[in-house]
Amino acid sequence: MQKQKTPDRLRGYLRQYAEEYPGAWKMFEEIREDRGKDLPDWPSWCWCPLSGSYAIVNMLRDGIKDKSIEVMIEKISAVGALGALATWRITKGIYRFDPDLFAALWSTPLTGKLPAELLYRLPEWCVYVEVPPGYEMNDQALYGWFSHLEYHIQTGRTELRFVFDLEKGLASYMLHLSRITLEECIIETVEESKRQALKHSRKQDVKNLLEAIAATEEAEKEIIERQNISLAPFVSVLLYLCSVAADMNDAQGRRERPENPAPRKTKKGMRVFPVDGQTTWLVGYRVGAALRRGGAGQPGDTARRDAGTGGTHATPKPHIRRAHWHSYWVGPKKGARKQKLVVKWLHPTLVGGGEIVPTIRRVE
Repeated sequence: MQKQKTPDRLRGYLRQYAEEYPGAWKMFEEIREDRGKDLPDWPSWCWCPLSGSYAIVNMLRDGIKDKSIEVMIEKISAVGALGALATWRITKGIYRFDPDLFAALWSTPLTGKLPAELLYRLPEWCVYVEVPPGYEMNDQALYGWFSHLEYHIQTGRTELRFVFDLEKGLASYMLHLSRITLEECIIETVEESKRQALKHSRKQDVKNLLEAIAATEEAEKEIIERQNISLAPFVSVLLYLCSVAADMNDAQGRRERPENPAPRKTKKGMRVFPVDGQTTWLVGYRVGAALRRGGAGQPGDTARRDAGTGGTHATPKPHIRRAHWHSYWVGPKKGARKQKLVVKWLHPTLVGGGEIVPTIRRVE
């Protein structure tokens, strides 16, 4: 069966969940209206905490009395999917990457102390990243994924949420952002997953399995490493969207850059309305074109003559230099004691592809 086009498939998800949870979109708006009034306030980078989605799912599915772990997992997945769709519905941005840039980012490992705070710079409350054909996850075709930031009102904890768009439907996952670096966040996510499974599971065999894993240090490291490898491609792609050098073009020619819609004044106060239609953002097409101009050869296949020496040295083909830390000495050059070493994070950049004019977005 031929894959349905992304805009049609996403409209289908909105219809499906609107039918399964009638009135849900209106309920989300009411929760937003009570923000900072009857409900606690939350940061502007979160459209609506998933506690709202959890309340809506419980309210509209209160007839389900089955408390088995399978039903619990299904309900948690529904909470994640409904929350992502409700948030994405406000902006409806589809991010379509140049295939060569996507492949380069997808294969970039998460190494070094990448600060988790970078992921607070998503261009919209919720993004949908379209995946080029040929990618799989859990032996299913992967069409794309939703990502947004979640804020726990009770604990103040932050998560990066994923809802994967797979051949068999939507599947939810999350990454805790309660630590400083992404590596530490992945470790915390594994630990929290085990704690929750032990807390809610009634099956002794599942408890025994998790306790055995927790007792084995090597097994623990292996789980964290697998988690790192599986999440790295998705986080690498999102980091590019968060970087100031991410070049984007609105395929419909309506807007210059993605942003959340501005609140409008109504009789009930300021309110954010969903945008009228979907917007497809073409991401990295100038970078991708430069990568293709480099050809399929390896670095060093071409040579450039050095001016004034008569010698030659290899010219590397265009490639993506992954995000990394870089140290700088700042302060007056005279008087070394007055200088100090600072560390800054450099976003993914194109090397050897000519000048790329960046799209710069405000970050609040």
